[in-house]
Amino acid sequence: MSITAGAKTVIAQSLSNAAAEKARRIAARHLLLALLDRNDPDPLAAPFATLAVDLIVVSERLSTRDRS
Repeated sequence: MSITAGAKTVIAQSLSNAAAEKARRIAARHLLLALLDRNDPDPLAAPFATLAVDLIVVSERLSTRDRS
């Protein structure tokens, strides 16, 4: 299976996010945080550009969420 360089970056960043929390697995939250960090013209950023939400607030809430 072939994936884009952007997708590989998101997976690597997800792993980094999980490792920083000493998580044993990459959770959906880690993937979402990595996706939210992408910028245009990256196609992975496009779906978030159309949402009527503050991406910074979403990222902060995901980052500070109780992990217990």
